[in-house]
Amino acid sequence: MMYKFIETEIDNLLLSNNNILGAIKVDATYIINELAKNFNLNIVGIYQELWIQLMDTRTPNYYIQDENGWKLSIARITYPCFLLIDNSTDKVAYKIKTDRDLLIILENTTGFTYYLCNNSVKSVTFFNFHDVLAVFSVE
Repeated sequence: MMYKFIETEIDNLLLSNNNILGAIKVDATYIINELAKNFNLNIVGIYQELWIQLMDTRTPNYYIQDENGWKLSIARITYPCFLLIDNSTDKVAYKIKTDRDLLIILENTTGFTYYLCNNSVKSVTFFNFHDVLAVFSVE
């Protein structure tokens, strides 16, 4: 499954850097539930394509369609932040300490749809396979 592949890539990247990257794997259940509550999203079972619900129900604070949008996403969130993989079967997230850490992770993994949430989970940024970068906030 593609999503497990991405998780494995990130896990291997963290191990190969001897834990010098400021990122740790965490359970995403709380983050997903907070996203659902704060942004009024329907999450049943595994979460998938939350970006569709966000785009259908809210106006983004920021929006761009650009193949390099993933690079722009790094500056659109406050740190530390949470990185979630769309439709992750394991419901894992990664707590990312700095923008440098996120850049290293995104530069060294296969492209994938992901979400970045601030610590309070009141801001969410996504980048997807349509090269859409969008930022939503309830703050």
